[in-house]
Parts: sequence; structure tokens; C-alpha cells
Amino acid sequence: MGGFLVCPSDSQGVVLLYKSSTFVCLESIIILYEDIDDTVLCHGYEEGAVLLKLEMRANGSHLCIAGTHLYWNPARPEVKRRQAEILKEACMRFSSNSTIIMGDLNDLPGAQSCGVHAALPSDMTSAMDTCLGGIEPPPTTSTPSFTGCLDYIYYTHTTLECCAYWASSFVRVLLPDQYNPSDHIPIAVRFRIPKS
Repeated sequence: MGGFLVCPSDSQGVVLLYKSSTFVCLESIIILYEDIDDTVLCHGYEEGAVLLKLEMRANGSHLCIAGTHLYWNPARPEVKRRQAEILKEACMRFSSNSTIIMGDLNDLPGAQSCGVHAALPSDMTSAMDTCLGGIEPPPTTSTPSFTGCLDYIYYTHTTLECCAYWASSFVRVLLPDQYNPSDHIPIAVRFRIPKS
């Protein structure tokens, strides 16, 4: 089961899938950022997000999960920051103590960041930072013009425990290639969800 967003004039999209034997979906929201903010900041950019509010069948714990794709152009950091703010506001409306935000944030880590990370909720931390012990995350994309980490998984560190981080491989070749049909490699995290 899940939620899916296809950008109107593009073949890109965002999908969130969950095991229906483990979770019940209480609510889902699909966001096109330009529909929320049609000012010059977001107008004409078709990025979006999918949000799911899930309940664990085993113990009734609630979890907000958001998947997103933010604007790509490094020359327009204000667009990415505004999209991240819209996502943060939408997650807060779900009012879940436990939140996971993941996706292609199109922002570099650490000091190189254009501010997207700072626009996310303050009680969230990068799962890669936690699992990799604070070292620079490995690249998640490699194209002829850029190699670096643009994909992240953030979580509410006060209510979720990050147990493991996984990436399909460290990027050593240009993407896409014969093993990776996308220009980004898959990343995953294992969390422990406490009882509500």
C-alpha cells in the first residue's frame, strides 16, 4: 500500500510504500509545492511530497512519514528552503510524535548546505549522521557535472531509534548505469518504533 505523486508535466514522482500487514494508513496527503505557495518562490516548479500518517497494528503507535523531491537548481536555494518549510508545516499538522522525512533534498551536507536542513523540524536529525558517526555522508548521486550526497532520511530523534543505515553501493560510476536505473542510489534506514 502507499501514496504516489506524479509531477504533472514530468516523468518524475514520489512514492511511499508500507506493509499493510504492519501499518494502517490513517491519513494521506499529496502536496505540489506550487499549489501551497504560488508566489514567485514556488510558482512554476512542480516538485512535491507524499505524507502518510500510519498506525502500527501491533501497538497503536502513530508515525508520520513524508517523501519528497525538492527543487534541483543550486542557484535558487530560496526555492528549496521554502519547499522544505511547506513540508515541515504539513508534517506538523499531522501532529505525530514520530516523524520520518526522506527524499531527494537537493542540498549538500554540513557547511555546504543552502539551508534546507535547517528548515526541517528542530527535533529531527539525519539518520546518516547518526549511523555513520557524524562523518560526511557518501555520495548518493554521480552525474557528468556533479557527484555528492543529495538524498537524506531525517527522523525524530527523541521518539525513534536509528538502528542501521544502508546504501545500495557507494557511487563510483556515473549514474544511471546498468545496475541503477536512476541517477540516485537507494538508501535505507532501520528504525525502532517505541510504543505510544
